[in-house]
Amino acid sequence: GRDGNAHEFFANAFYALPGGKGMLFGSLGYEKNAASASNYDYGQFKIKSGVSLNLPWDLKAMLTGKYYDKKYEVTRDDGKYAGSISLSRKLFYDWLSISAAFDYTKNDSNIPVHDYEKKTVTFSLTVDG
Repeated sequence: GRDGNAHEFFANAFYALPGGKGMLFGSLGYEKNAASASNYDYGQFKIKSGVSLNLPWDLKAMLTGKYYDKKYEVTRDDGKYAGSISLSRKLFYDWLSISAAFDYTKNDSNIPVHDYEKKTVTFSLTVDG
């Protein structure tokens, strides 16, 4: 019984570090979600930035930060902060890698029931093919 539409506009930038040492990246955007129910109707600014580094021993490190400012048409305003750090390495073959990551997210809302904090640790074995 719900109806709506969403539109996003983003600008992304990438900069390769000299000598193949890694990359800096960032994005800035806006999302508008127009819904038939006003409590699902919102506008949201999104900012993301980070760095990916090629380290010795074929290790790759990535550090990313995000901030979302979400304002609902009703009385709710949320600010979400997120950060992650990961370390990965190819394992025996170019198509096989192993990684470990830590992610942190905090949502601050003017409505306390929507406040939360989340921490996750992930270990992955990835097959690219």
